[in-house]
Amino acid sequence: MKNFIGRAPSSKKVQSYPITLLDGTSSMNFEYDEILKAHKKNFDDLNDQQLKIQFTEDVHDFEPFMAAGSGDITKAFKYVLNKLLSEQFPQHIVIIFISDGDEKFVLDELEDLIKKIKERNYQIQFVSISIGKWFPNTISNQLRAKLHNTEFIEPIYHHDKNPERTEEEMFNFFDITFQTIRSQSLVYQDILETDKEVKLTLISNPQNTLPAGALFVSEEQVCINGQPIETSNDIRDKKEILVKSAQQALILFASDVDEKALENFQTIKDFSDEVVNEAKQNNQNQGQTEQEQKLDIQFNNVVRIVNQFADGDVDIDQCTPNTLTDLQAKLADPNASASIQLISQQISISDNGKELEPDNINAIQKKKLKNVGCYARAQAKRKQIQQLEQTYESAQITMAKEIIINGLKKYKSLFTQNQKQQDVREILIEYYKSTLIELDSVFERVQLANVDEESYDLLKELNLMMKEIDSVRHIKKALPPMEANKILDNVLVHAGIGIQQSMAIPEINDEFDFLPESLKSQIRPENDDRENFVVAIFDNNDSMKNEIDSAIKNFNQEFPQKTIKLFWQNTKFSLFDSQQQYTSLVDIFNEFEQKNYALKTKKICICLITDGLNDYAKLHKQLKNLKPNRYLIKLSYVTIGSSFHFQITNELDRMMQSRNLKGRPLVLNVPRQKTVGNLKGQISQLTNSTTALNIDSHFAKRFQDLRNHLFPQVQVEKHQWNNKSQIY
Repeated sequence: MKNFIGRAPSSKKVQSYPITLLDGTSSMNFEYDEILKAHKKNFDDLNDQQLKIQFTEDVHDFEPFMAAGSGDITKAFKYVLNKLLSEQFPQHIVIIFISDGDEKFVLDELEDLIKKIKERNYQIQFVSISIGKWFPNTISNQLRAKLHNTEFIEPIYHHDKNPERTEEEMFNFFDITFQTIRSQSLVYQDILETDKEVKLTLISNPQNTLPAGALFVSEEQVCINGQPIETSNDIRDKKEILVKSAQQALILFASDVDEKALENFQTIKDFSDEVVNEAKQNNQNQGQTEQEQKLDIQFNNVVRIVNQFADGDVDIDQCTPNTLTDLQAKLADPNASASIQLISQQISISDNGKELEPDNINAIQKKKLKNVGCYARAQAKRKQIQQLEQTYESAQITMAKEIIINGLKKYKSLFTQNQKQQDVREILIEYYKSTLIELDSVFERVQLANVDEESYDLLKELNLMMKEIDSVRHIKKALPPMEANKILDNVLVHAGIGIQQSMAIPEINDEFDFLPESLKSQIRPENDDRENFVVAIFDNNDSMKNEIDSAIKNFNQEFPQKTIKLFWQNTKFSLFDSQQQYTSLVDIFNEFEQKNYALKTKKICICLITDGLNDYAKLHKQLKNLKPNRYLIKLSYVTIGSSFHFQITNELDRMMQSRNLKGRPLVLNVPRQKTVGNLKGQISQLTNSTTALNIDSHFAKRFQDLRNHLFPQVQVEKHQWNNKSQIY
């Protein structure tokens, strides 16, 4: 697709109406006065043609400084949006959001108001000033993505909290920032209609209106008021549109890390490659103005970041809100090239310069595999554009396979360099375990909705590779490096054999025995016919003493069939009918395998009954250790109290938002009853009265819900013989 760059005709300039939202919580005490002084200097000449809001849990005038304990961003923006809908304001608005902390915010509560605002045709610019490292970058970018709909304005300015900074230094920063915002919010008045769809950046949503004087992108030549707009061949316009597009891509990425956000960088890279080549041919560096030199520096910095994101050389875990805030602010600064280079190195997963040793190889492979789900869709889309048809599923599997091949080649180099080692079996076994766990994570995150022939063959190749690596476990004698390299050569042969067989998927997937269960469970039919077998893990630590008896009693009533019931106490497991303690959940499962429970042939429905207050991270790790042992796990929670319930549900929402995932665990909650007073008698009295009855009824309902979820057929049969009041 060819991109046409053009610029709309200009018109009279007007000052956008500033709406400033200033954080009035106590942590702003150090900066508040200097922000106020700089704001007065730059905006007080507008008199009442602006809206000044100090937000805490409510909204206030700028003065006096409230120094509140907490703030509510949602309420502040509700106030602003309702005001824009109910009163008369100029068409052009600039919202200036200034904060230093992650206060209360629920985007869903603003969605209806934002939709109504868009119907009013306001032209809104949105800019943030972040204070310190706890600035709510995700919130800021979500709001910018939803509200900003007109000519570009730098999205963010960042001010580090530093007790050694003088009042004059702080004032100067905010003064210069407000001067820039004021100049960029002086906009052309007219809104022009176009005969073709246009975009304000390479990745913006198409529209049929343009701010006067705006640079735009289109797929073909555009007419405004019947007059064709000439296509610009000016390299400066192309660089400017790329800089704006990269900022927009980072805004969307920071709002929500998903496949679509990462596709944007691929789109920008395709165009930037053309512009870079054109710039090399023109070589117009001589005789540039100061403004052109600054644009060149910004462009080069942007190309570096765009290429890095487009190529998948990004450690998602390192892309914290603080890092992204810093990066967004630095990209607008032509004097920040060195800082951008440092950020680029910080978020990179490249192994350049890393020593060739097992820990480094495994760590880099882990980070690269973590990115598979994010980048595979973008890769598939690019190959489709290049007419090399590839589904998302095959792109994902291909990417995972290539990452593993690269890891194996690193090990070959390592073993070639270290011929004196006696035995490398443990090194390869550890690599196998690490790879299996990370592959499991990959295919837990993203669903394989369409396992086509190419994907199926790729999976079989991957299975053969893993099988060959797993064979090292059965070698009884020492494995010297040269012999290990022969095994790795065999693995790499399987990586490229290009198996072509039937699309038929057998009922038992012997072809996928060496792949993780999260992948095999997606290849099997949705209604897997494995028998559900319930394993309940009861948190028996002190914090659960008022709930544990009721939990056990009601579980036994709802699950009278054969189950495994375990206690979790002081980081150890024990069986209900045994005093023996276990440090490993895998050991318990192996013991039951020996008792002919055949757990590997069943779907193990593990239910955790816990308040999450006692070594939950260690308990979670024990569950993860089951996966490399090829158990098929279906996880459910019965959470006690609101704290752990919110922690688990929020984490699941974060993991699964805007992604095509399956197998979300069921989370049921039993509210924790509050006791009055601290005396032992009061607690005992409360526990043995109405509170105990409430707990019993809550546990009874929750375990009934769990049983209906795990054994829906039983629920259907009950409905046939019982009326609703008997069941519920």
